Amino acid sequence: MHGGRIYAYAESDGIPVESILDFSANLHPCGPPASVLEAVQSALPLIQHYPDERQRRVKEVLSERFNVPTESLVCGNGASEVMELVFRTVKPQRTWILEPAFGEYEAIARRCGSHIMHCTLRQDDAFTLPLAALSEWVSEGDMVVINTPHNPSGRHFPKSSWFDAARSWTKRGVHVLVDESFLDFMERDEVESGMCESVHNPRWHTIRSATKIFAIPGLRFGFAVLHPDMAQRVNANRDGWSVNALAQVAVAAAYQEPSWLVQTYRWLAQAHAFAHSTWGADARIRMFPFDVNFFLIRLKSEDLSLLIQRELRRRGLYVRNCESFRFLGPAYIRIALRTEAENRTLWQTFSDLLDRASERFG
Repeated sequence: MHGGRIYAYAESDGIPVESILDFSANLHPCGPPASVLEAVQSALPLIQHYPDERQRRVKEVLSERFNVPTESLVCGNGASEVMELVFRTVKPQRTWILEPAFGEYEAIARRCGSHIMHCTLRQDDAFTLPLAALSEWVSEGDMVVINTPHNPSGRHFPKSSWFDAARSWTKRGVHVLVDESFLDFMERDEVESGMCESVHNPRWHTIRSATKIFAIPGLRFGFAVLHPDMAQRVNANRDGWSVNALAQVAVAAAYQEPSWLVQTYRWLAQAHAFAHSTWGADARIRMFPFDVNFFLIRLKSEDLSLLIQRELRRRGLYVRNCESFRFLGPAYIRIALRTEAENRTLWQTFSDLLDRASERFG
């Protein structure tokens, strides 16, 4: 399961794609930036040629933006492809997935023949990393996947709280894959990133996505920062043409647009304030702590949640049902933040439905 399946939504519900207001995909609602659209338009003649299989220009931009050597970069058709390239190269015996988690981790690990080990995030007042348990259980040849900011909760695990423990695992022969796909939505992303560790540590692999922050899922672009030796191994055993020419041009333009991030942080601060004053202030809703562009809620019953989700769909409003997330279920709903007007529309509709449903569910 994955959010943002607007064509499937339109087909199953018999509505035009244009009428869908999608809160199920964690994408920047204001994108893509104008500079990206202009760059893609100018680059359209490039589609008559094969793309640059070494992705040289976009790697130069990424190298400058994140202060990492180009030799450490691996670009792919979305973060999922890059993760799979790393898995195929490492070939971990066991993969530790901290649940609930993005379903692609398990799917990729299974395709690569790795044995899946599920480890539950502690769900007290929030989701927290079970570092002590992992330190006891992991062993040489394993892969641990750490997702921060975490999907589906939207919570960021501060680097200071887990970095030393994870680095100690790599000294024991464990590989650590850190998925930072949503870290661009945080102002301190350079401080919180593990990219620098990847450059020097052959068992530390950092994944990023340009799809979310720049709202280009139709083009798709993700990249990894790896130890140069690991990057060379990955790039030597892959389809170099999987990253199309327009995606390369779009991302090169996007990461040279610093004003986009400034605008993003301003929008996000306002969206967070609205979410906390509405969803977070309603005693009938449990909203989990979050730091980025989406959040997780829980209603008191699965039946209530499913009823409200059905009624939202009838009105063209789509949220992320969390039934496919291990250890969650249909009582949980993930909601992406969109524009001020769209966020208000969803909240007003949701709260009205909750008022009416409360008479039935108590």
